[in-house]
Amino acid sequence: MGFNLFQYKTLFHCTMHRLIYCLFGLLVFCSCSQNRVVAERLEEIEQQIKEDPVSAQLVLDSISQYPFHDPETEAKFLLYDIFCKYRLDLEEPDDTRISKAERVIMKSGTQHQKMLVLFLHAYILKNAKQYYQSMMKFKESLVAGENSSDHYLLGQIYTQMSFLCIPNMDIDQLQFAEKALNEYRLLQDSILILDGETNIAIMNFNRHRYELCLDLFGQLAVKSERMGDTLCLGKSLILLSECELKFGKYTSALNHLKKVQSLKTFTYTSHTPTLLAMAYAGVGEKDSAIYYLDEASVQANTLSALNTYQEYASKVYTIMEDYKQAFDVYQQLHNRLDSMYAETINRSVMKAQKDFAEKRIGFFEREVRMKNFFSAFLIFVLVAGCAFFIYYRNQQRRILKLQDDNQKNVLRGMILSTVVTRLKQMASEETIPSESDWNDLNQLFEEMLPSFERKLRQKNSLSEIEWRICQLEKLGFSNKEVATLICKAKNTISTANAKLFKQRFGVDGGSSGWLDFIQKL
Repeated sequence: MGFNLFQYKTLFHCTMHRLIYCLFGLLVFCSCSQNRVVAERLEEIEQQIKEDPVSAQLVLDSISQYPFHDPETEAKFLLYDIFCKYRLDLEEPDDTRISKAERVIMKSGTQHQKMLVLFLHAYILKNAKQYYQSMMKFKESLVAGENSSDHYLLGQIYTQMSFLCIPNMDIDQLQFAEKALNEYRLLQDSILILDGETNIAIMNFNRHRYELCLDLFGQLAVKSERMGDTLCLGKSLILLSECELKFGKYTSALNHLKKVQSLKTFTYTSHTPTLLAMAYAGVGEKDSAIYYLDEASVQANTLSALNTYQEYASKVYTIMEDYKQAFDVYQQLHNRLDSMYAETINRSVMKAQKDFAEKRIGFFEREVRMKNFFSAFLIFVLVAGCAFFIYYRNQQRRILKLQDDNQKNVLRGMILSTVVTRLKQMASEETIPSESDWNDLNQLFEEMLPSFERKLRQKNSLSEIEWRICQLEKLGFSNKEVATLICKAKNTISTANAKLFKQRFGVDGGSSGWLDFIQKL
């Protein structure tokens, strides 16, 4: 009987071992089968991401529930998941996941996958404002995909590179946008072609080619409306209205902006209230202009938005002929950089006042204990008077210095304005400004330095050419640049300067004497 029990135990143990081995083998088989299914689904998903990213994201979410036993499969999943989020405009917070995928893909991935992973890494770096590193990655992506026939991805690379050029003021932005458009045309995708044409127009807008942009955005608005692309339509109408406002076409701009308000789109709409305010000011509806200015001021919750708001607010008040308010807003814009300096000055003044008060009280308390109260009082008055006089003189010097700094900041703001930047560009390209450009320059001086012309004309009778020479020299233009802009010989500028100096002071001071006087005026 004991023998039978031992036999049964041995048989039981053998059976259990076999069952464990079978279960282990079944788990390994299921795991391998599952990995194979995941790998097969990932192979098919890239095209789905391009055509229907929403459905593709659902598939990727279902795949993410499985554990990844193969580093290559995990790398592909990360690659396509990030690509899908790019298509859905869901920004990656950092480059940790794409860096992990890149390490594997660059070793064992296909050439196309290498191109894609480098592109996505570059895009994430661009969002993190690491512009130089981003541009290097985009260029690596182009090298990896130089023989690629994926016109969509090539177009996306050139598009992102063109937008990357904007914060760096790179003149290649238009060239990259044109290359992107060529790739979209080879792809024969009408929506992408429309996006490419929109980017071309935006690049021209960024280069201040506003007259050309009137036609470009006008055509894009018609085309996007015909195709039912409300995002592109809204963007085109907003930028078209901005160009129209620059040429004083207020009624047309207002009609386009009202149409934007009726669209279900959020593209560029944060800029709409300031444009509406300017359009309403142009057609004489001051109440509406003030309403939209107030709305724009509420939305100006970043430094960039605040700068844009104040720049347009100044223009709106100018159109409404409220020049004092326009000047105040424009001055706030250019004095913001000095706010920290002004705050430091205030703290120093308060500290000086506190130190002076403490010393006076201490001196008084010591002198009270002296036998001769009258002598102590006279000494106290004398010391206090001297200290107050020194303090007052120092305060006056600080105020004068602050006023001088403010004057320099106003001039610096004028030099950085779009009007002067455009004239600098014309001088470098040897282009003659239009009458509209000179009018813009006159308006800038009227707004920012109204005393300059008044002081200059007190003792000088200036011709139009001489007045323009003085304006340009005040803004730091060289003789060569001035000669180019007024279409005169270079020595004509020196002769004009010498003539104006002698007319002003009655003695020969030469060109340099007049330049020194202009800068101090």
